[in-house]
Amino acid sequence: MSRKQATMISIVSFGLLALAALAIIWWRWTDSNQRQAQLEANAAALRAAEECGPCLQKGLRLEMEFAEATNLQPIRGNLRAKITIKEKLVQLGAHCKQGVIYDREGNKIAFYSIKTEWGSGPAPPDWIEREKNEIEALKKEHRVVLMYSVVFPH
Repeated sequence: MSRKQATMISIVSFGLLALAALAIIWWRWTDSNQRQAQLEANAAALRAAEECGPCLQKGLRLEMEFAEATNLQPIRGNLRAKITIKEKLVQLGAHCKQGVIYDREGNKIAFYSIKTEWGSGPAPPDWIEREKNEIEALKKEHRVVLMYSVVFPH
């Protein structure tokens, strides 16, 4: 290999290394910006959920725990996986406007506690039917979050 070829190979190698270094710097910079944007979005969602506290239906608090319909099997003993109202509001991208809670799509949100399941023993059929009708009526104007007992009924 001639001296000229060796010099050319060195220049190309240096150029490739410089290009790789620039690519890494760019990737880290964009990744850092994306992480920062995600952190800011999460903080904004958390603040918005906290501001929903005064807009919650009577008897509800941001710290209240419940089980969701998608997760009703016990995970430990007779306990189900739980979520708080605040966490659910963050998931839904909720915000409060003029005393009403809306999700990120602009739908009103209503929390509904499944009463026929809280406690022991099967609920009477008329209670179950009434509850079903109440939920259907709410669904006409709201995104309904069903709240099940954290303790698996026996």
